[in-house]
Amino acid sequence: AEFMQRAAWNNPGAMAAVLKLSAETVEKICFNYKNAYAVNYNCKGQTAAAVSKNELSAFCDEVKKLGGRAVPLAVSGGFHSPFMDEAAENLYNELQKFKTNKPNIPIYANLTAEPYGDDIKATASKQVNHPVYWQKTIENMIKDGINTFIEVGPGKTLCGLIRKISPQVRV
Repeated sequence: AEFMQRAAWNNPGAMAAVLKLSAETVEKICFNYKNAYAVNYNCKGQTAAAVSKNELSAFCDEVKKLGGRAVPLAVSGGFHSPFMDEAAENLYNELQKFKTNKPNIPIYANLTAEPYGDDIKATASKQVNHPVYWQKTIENMIKDGINTFIEVGPGKTLCGLIRKISPQVRV
């Protein structure tokens, strides 16, 4: 968190949840801006983007023109994007101080939407500055036999996304 906050100060960014548009459309919109990235593939019709603060208003206007809705998020940076390159590098270097073991149970990485492989440190650090494939992760977990999901912490945002991905599972 400290590395990410420092990166946010050094590389000011913002985020917006884009509703009612496909992930592909959000990606196309992002290509129209110097610093805009589709970063959270949450569920069908909901993709979040990290955008430079000075491009956020124009980005949101373009989303609206295409029939979508952009909701600026109350976050302090443009997470899961190149805005966080510095944080990813610092995390990787910090993780080198620790020994990691292969998990005893599958732990899915949002970088790959698959269980962690052999290079846990690289995967964990890359999750800081690369997109989150939430929908694909949940789909892969269901395919692998997981049918019950428990959200820990305040709110029910993740449970709501899981219900949109697969109404058949238990949340």
